[in-house]
Amino acid sequence: MNFPPEQLLPPPTEINDTHKVYSIAAWCIVLGIVASLFVICRLGTRIQTKTFGADDYAIIPGLFLYIGWTAMAAYVNLHAGVGKPLWEITVGEYTVWDKGVIGSAWLYPAMTVSIRTSVLLLYQRIFATPQSRVRYLIYLLLALQAAYLVIYSILPAFICRPLHKAWNPLERPKYCRDWYYYHVQVALFSTSIAFDTILLILPLYLVSKLHMPMKRRIGISVLFMLGAAASIAAAYKLSIFVIQMRRYYNINPE
Repeated sequence: MNFPPEQLLPPPTEINDTHKVYSIAAWCIVLGIVASLFVICRLGTRIQTKTFGADDYAIIPGLFLYIGWTAMAAYVNLHAGVGKPLWEITVGEYTVWDKGVIGSAWLYPAMTVSIRTSVLLLYQRIFATPQSRVRYLIYLLLALQAAYLVIYSILPAFICRPLHKAWNPLERPKYCRDWYYYHVQVALFSTSIAFDTILLILPLYLVSKLHMPMKRRIGISVLFMLGAAASIAAAYKLSIFVIQMRRYYNINPE
């Protein structure tokens, strides 16, 4: 949708946080701390009980990446105009937001691969036996994680040419492809949801084959189903992203 230039307001030159809402940043920080503490406690328990395994080593990069992602998300939420009316956001705040978007495009794939790799190695520790089909299936899924990481670490580099124009809100329309970014993100989250769904279904199937009382199998299955939260969160983020992009031509003043 095109608007006459005289109907467009210039962005403000001074930061005004009078109407800013901080709840998003606060929740981001709180949830990041809680999730990190859970992982740290897990690692500490494994060390104390001398059961530290490959799945624990695999989660360590994910922990550091998650802490970095949380710090970046908190900074962006506090300094990029999040929680403010659009007409109160400065060019500098838009720049911070765009830098966060690009940073997240690289952090998210690496972080989620580390987490899923840890989960797969945990499954291998619990369920796989030498020469079993489960072991080969886990190897296949691990190989797919490597492919996922390589592909989605390359694609963000082509969002803008040159890339540094991505965080210049006044020039980015000439150098960046918003719909390319949209399709890459849809593919990224769709692939993540598919992997997370497999990681959810796989242990449920394996538990159903165990020779133990039904009540105990149900209890174990419920514990594994707690991982569904990751799939639900990814699906929610994807749906919001798709809905927002449908409004692209209505909110883009070009």
